[in-house]
Amino acid sequence: MVVDHAGLMLFDNNIYMRLIGRLAFPIFALYVGKGAARTKNISSYGNRLLVLALVSQPVHAWAIGNNLLNVVFMFWLTVQVISLNQVKNYKALIIAIAITLLTADFVEYGLYTMIIILIAYKIEVRPVAARALSAANVERSACAKGRPEWKKYIYYIFYPLHLLILKVILIMN
Repeated sequence: MVVDHAGLMLFDNNIYMRLIGRLAFPIFALYVGKGAARTKNISSYGNRLLVLALVSQPVHAWAIGNNLLNVVFMFWLTVQVISLNQVKNYKALIIAIAITLLTADFVEYGLYTMIIILIAYKIEVRPVAARALSAANVERSACAKGRPEWKKYIYYIFYPLHLLILKVILIMN
């Protein structure tokens, strides 16, 4: 992600940096799906994503210079769809899906985001025996052991902070 944004902002839209940096996106989307499946409170998870989306948007618009909403809004919308499906609120679910479809062209990565997150979510909610064989589960478990609770919030700060730093570097040059 940093390489993508640096390539866009500091290196005259360098296509190679953009391609390398964009490899991070599917990984972030996969982890949002895994997060939705594993969280103890999906409402809190969704609220954190919404706050991140709202806080990041002014920085994103200023740094990137486009009129699209940042991708975290689609992360949030997809988590809302998952949450509404979990509580079997199908009327609200249909409305949430309609809003997502109507707004997809105004958010970075669009429906591609939702598809990846929903696939990751579905894989993660498989029976425990099948999930135990997953290489991603082994990796996640190894990384999560011993991690203090507060460290998960570093990732929420990183997105707007890296955009802000890159924009300041651009202005200083």
